Amino acid sequence: MLLKKYDIRKMLLVLFVFTIPNSVVLNNLFLWLIILYWIFKGDKQDTLQIIKHNIIAKISLIYFSILTVSLLWSPDLKEGLEVIFKEKYFLFLPVFMSLIKENERELLIKTFILSVTLSELISYGVKLNILPEMFHATRYEPVPFIHHVQYSPFVAFGSFLLMYYFLFVKSSKRAKALEFFFIVTMCINLFLTGGRAGQVVYFFLLIYTFFYLFKFSFKSMLAVIIIIPLLFGIFYSFGGIFKERVNMAIYNVLHFNKNKNTSIGERLVFWQNTIHLAKQKPILGYGTGSFKKIYGNYSKKVTPNIRIPAQPHNMYLFVFFQTGIIGLSVFLYLFYKMFEYGLKINDRYKFVRLGFVGYFLIIMLSDSYLFSHFHQSLFVIFTAVLYKRLNYE
Repeated sequence: MLLKKYDIRKMLLVLFVFTIPNSVVLNNLFLWLIILYWIFKGDKQDTLQIIKHNIIAKISLIYFSILTVSLLWSPDLKEGLEVIFKEKYFLFLPVFMSLIKENERELLIKTFILSVTLSELISYGVKLNILPEMFHATRYEPVPFIHHVQYSPFVAFGSFLLMYYFLFVKSSKRAKALEFFFIVTMCINLFLTGGRAGQVVYFFLLIYTFFYLFKFSFKSMLAVIIIIPLLFGIFYSFGGIFKERVNMAIYNVLHFNKNKNTSIGERLVFWQNTIHLAKQKPILGYGTGSFKKIYGNYSKKVTPNIRIPAQPHNMYLFVFFQTGIIGLSVFLYLFYKMFEYGLKINDRYKFVRLGFVGYFLIIMLSDSYLFSHFHQSLFVIFTAVLYKRLNYE
């Protein structure tokens, strides 16, 4: 009786979204509960129709298939299977699309904003000495539940979603004031952490917002020229971790040839080595799960003093290394179609769709974000929310 009273499907989706920025364990739990629900209760016919007619879902499955086939020439089958298991979200996209109803999009978007806001409030509580240091959060870098590499992009995206509501959704003056307040507090919170990817993508989303509002006009150019440097200057002048990380990045780049054992220096080495190796097998790549073994053997010879990473800290290079130009082409085609549909679907979510695509294209330059749990979850749920029905066709 209790199960009939409550919509288990909706509850699982909400809990899945809410735990994205907070907990790997809980988010994984709700992921598998959602899959189990679909197995026993899901509309399989609707899922098949989505696979048949939704190009985004179709390309996602093709990409996952390429990863699976690439196991055939991988030198490390065990690692390859682990990579396949991590990349399962591309397989699950049609499932999420079939489970989410049209009238639940607002609920899921607002749930993510609420979850990021909770993390932000805890972050401020630790920073201001209201709360004790907890989880990952310290007074120096108040990142509560997850590493700053993941946390700062989430805050940037949460702030972007609030901009959407503030600029494009009608609401009361009180709601607008609250939205503006949290846009500002998220912006400040973002620069209290060391997550440079989140800070870079935040500036990108601001620039995108100006051009979306004012098109390619004098107003948009003026806004970019004035507001972006102004914000950068304000946060840099306050000192703290943002100034330290900016200075460190500049110093690391300028002194790269003298010292490669820095956060920036290591990334540059990873990229150089990965590109050198990938060019030797450009068509099919080395196979899924090959990176650690192939890269590790090469790195020990040419850069023995640099640590061996699990991935090259660049999603495009990671895909290219494992699956060659074929896999990379399909991967890029997925985002191309998402961008194309973002332009053609003229509904209230157009602003969010285009920003969502740009968000991932930017952050994947600095790390393999679609190889990490947190952003895989974000990608699958928001792609399902924004691209379930491609109505313009």
